[in-house]
Amino acid sequence: MRVILATIVLVSAMSWSDFADASSLDGYIDQALEKNLGLRQQQLDFESSRAAQKEAAGGFLPSVDLNGRYTRAGGGRAFEFPVGDLMNPVYGALNELLGEQRFESIANIQADFLREEEYETKLSLTQPLFQPAVYYNYRAQSNQRRAAEAARDTKARELVAEVKSAYYTYLKADQLVRLLAETEKLLQENLRVSQSLFDNDQATRDVVYRAQAELSSLMQQQAEADKSSELARSQFNLLLDRDLEAEIQVDSIDISGQLAQGDLKTARSQARANREEFRRLESGIAAAGNVVSINRTRFLPGVALAVDYGYEGEELEFGSDNDFWTASVVMKWNIFSGFRDSRKVQQAKLARKSLEARQREVERLIDLEVTNAHHSLKVSERSLAAAADRLQAAEASFRIVRRKFAEGLAPQIDFLDARNSLTQAEVNNLVVQYDFLIARAELERVTASYPLQLNSKDKS
Repeated sequence: MRVILATIVLVSAMSWSDFADASSLDGYIDQALEKNLGLRQQQLDFESSRAAQKEAAGGFLPSVDLNGRYTRAGGGRAFEFPVGDLMNPVYGALNELLGEQRFESIANIQADFLREEEYETKLSLTQPLFQPAVYYNYRAQSNQRRAAEAARDTKARELVAEVKSAYYTYLKADQLVRLLAETEKLLQENLRVSQSLFDNDQATRDVVYRAQAELSSLMQQQAEADKSSELARSQFNLLLDRDLEAEIQVDSIDISGQLAQGDLKTARSQARANREEFRRLESGIAAAGNVVSINRTRFLPGVALAVDYGYEGEELEFGSDNDFWTASVVMKWNIFSGFRDSRKVQQAKLARKSLEARQREVERLIDLEVTNAHHSLKVSERSLAAAADRLQAAEASFRIVRRKFAEGLAPQIDFLDARNSLTQAEVNNLVVQYDFLIARAELERVTASYPLQLNSKDKS
């Protein structure tokens, strides 16, 4: 009986203390935030969006290209310079004046537009001067990065709650296994006493059969409890991306002084202030607004500076006689595009309105989540005292009946009923304790009160 009482005291001591003394759970949460595969995928999505933001920032900088060209050509247009037609009459007149043929006739010059062979190497620099779409695209990508960051943090917060819930579920299953092991000692003792009573002609054989049946039933419960414990262990280890059979370190948790809860209004305000879903939607709405601006700027002209410097000629040479440069200010203004730009503006506005409607819906859904979690925790908290009273009464009743049964003053049926009542009270106390902890973790999730360490990382 002392063993049973020690077990009950141990079970009753298992509960919540803001993890001041639950160092193992803190460590497991850190491991999950670092190694969980689902969170790792969200982290990669965030890094991808950050890379897209940096790509958009590159639109403000000039682009520089090195171009090389070697060309062989033939045919094509040509032009004729009538130098012979211009100079031959002059030469003829001079020859007549001089009385001798001192100036020969010359032919007209014919030149091809295309060089037979040509080399060109140049650097081309293009710098946007007025490109509003570049600015709004950068802002849109920045909004998308913040939305991806909020999505990652949402996943991390859900993971923290899952780790806590899985941890408490494992503790509940593990404690149940231990409780049933202690109950087995009771039933073994019951079988011994029943056998002794039968051997001394103080009871019939059915008492022994009943004791054996109760012990067999308990063994079946133990098998189910062992299965539940192993499943809970595997589910917990899966969240940490480690071997499913890895041992779980268990720390004691103190519930004293931790039962008081804030009111529902405060919990809702905290959720609206801290939930990452709101940050994600706000960033999405801002991004949609910037997409609207991008499409509106298509009605404006774009201005850019273009500068080329290089070398060209019939030979591949890099000298002062072969270099050239050009500098241009280029404007491009789309006057009409078949109303496509105005349709894109309309689509972007509708996308923004859809997100705004979704934001209002999420507010209602989160309010409902907080309400359910808050009420569930209140119910669990009230159940703690009732479960403790029930366990205390069952324990006292069992002590009395057990003593009477050992002395032959109470029938076996009374002993077994008292034992069943005690076991049920112990199991109920276990369930209530850990259901309270799981409900507390859920309220912590829906109000976003757990301080995520990721929030200080990867800011840019």
